[in-house]
Amino acid sequence: ALYRLTADFGSGKLKKCQLVRSKLTNPRGVAVCPSSGAVVVIEHLKTEGPSSCSTRMKIFSADMTLIGQMDSFGLNLVFPSKIYTTAVAFDKEGCIVVTDVCSQAVICLGKPEEFPIFNPLVSHGLSYPVGLTYTANNSLVVLDSGDHSVKIYSSA
Repeated sequence: ALYRLTADFGSGKLKKCQLVRSKLTNPRGVAVCPSSGAVVVIEHLKTEGPSSCSTRMKIFSADMTLIGQMDSFGLNLVFPSKIYTTAVAFDKEGCIVVTDVCSQAVICLGKPEEFPIFNPLVSHGLSYPVGLTYTANNSLVVLDSGDHSVKIYSSA
């Protein structure tokens, strides 16, 4: 499930706990777009067969209406390589950006309304990218558990 928490960090008290979305399957990552309020949730799915792991991205509007979703199988039909998503963020333009451990890359999937496009942002130098965020100055920060490092990329 996905909850919205309101907390008073100064006093260390939880003020409100609101269920926003239920019936998610092994949610592993979430990101909220600062400009539109759109929400992306990454779910890790267990499947039968030789490819026993896959992921699914669910995209919600600011009011938590489901506006799109795609699993690894669907992404593999659109993109040139297998994708296993471990982290998600939004860039300053409101595009969905994910880490992919299969191709050891960071990929831009476009804005929620144009999802999915395929634009590799970082395609070299990553081992096993598992986390990502953007800083206030629009630098991309990637947590790479393959070599136990934090890597910072700037667009300049």
